[in-house]
Amino acid sequence: MILGVMDGHGGTAASTKVSQELPSLVSNQIVVSRRSLDDALLNAWENICLDYQRQCLDGEQCAADYDPREGVLLADTGSEGLNAGTTASIMAVDETNGQLVALNCGDSRSMVVTSDGRVQLVTQDHTPQSEEERLIQGIAEGLDYSLPKCTFSKWTISAGGYEYAVGRSLEGPLVTSKGIVNDADI
Repeated sequence: MILGVMDGHGGTAASTKVSQELPSLVSNQIVVSRRSLDDALLNAWENICLDYQRQCLDGEQCAADYDPREGVLLADTGSEGLNAGTTASIMAVDETNGQLVALNCGDSRSMVVTSDGRVQLVTQDHTPQSEEERLIQGIAEGLDYSLPKCTFSKWTISAGGYEYAVGRSLEGPLVTSKGIVNDADI
């Protein structure tokens, strides 16, 4: 069984791709490739991310939306190369042995209720503040990363004309070149 939350931003292209393709990719990894549940989940996530980023280079398939009613520019309209993205928090249960595996990329969260009724957070948010060391290292290596900044108690990273509140998520090429990566925790 696989359960997940994909919190899309800038449109639904990335979150839709993950929600539609991840379950069958994980199943294929387990059945055909004989991978463990955690390896299957991580490998499926990495494959989706690579495919999405290739798709973004090839055309409009991951272009984000413009909301004329709200007058909000979501992407590809004011910042060249910006595409829809998504965070993801996915849990998979191996029904044969009861093993629970959680994959997290971004600030979507997964919690479990323990047998004694306590609620336990099983993922950790990837905020710009928590990613600061990695971003500073990237700047030192000459990459075009920006430092996280805090405004009104909210940490953000600049990418193009937009401010991101996550340090990791599935994104298009422009945002990944600015330091937001799709590396997931298992």
